[in-house]
Amino acid sequence: MRGPSLWLILFGLAALLSTPIRIVAAQEATGPIAVMGHGAFLDRSGNQIIPTAKFVTDSIAWYAKDAYDRVPAERRAVFDRQIAAARSGRVLTANQRMLLDLRAADWLYANAKPLPTDERNRRGLKGLAYVLR
Repeated sequence: MRGPSLWLILFGLAALLSTPIRIVAAQEATGPIAVMGHGAFLDRSGNQIIPTAKFVTDSIAWYAKDAYDRVPAERRAVFDRQIAAARSGRVLTANQRMLLDLRAADWLYANAKPLPTDERNRRGLKGLAYVLR
């Protein structure tokens, strides 16, 4: 009788070791989406998040607010003018508004003074973009 293969043992060990890392990563998250994987969003407690329109809108607003104050004042002024112009005189659907706000939040992160949490937050924005496709 043959025992388990080395690959099976290594795979099992990797699976066991990755679970605590994901839990710690989720607890350290600051944004509305702590962890994403296989098409699911999880909060800091490890609960699955259903991406409703309200959740997506609130999350995009959170991400934009997180980066806005770290954008230099002169760039923030340009941003404010561009967003006002994009919304002025247009009737946007809810989906169009969410897409505009999502792109704006991504621009804010790209122009903000970097923080260690920015990469995780931008991944959250990419996950929201996937939901809006």
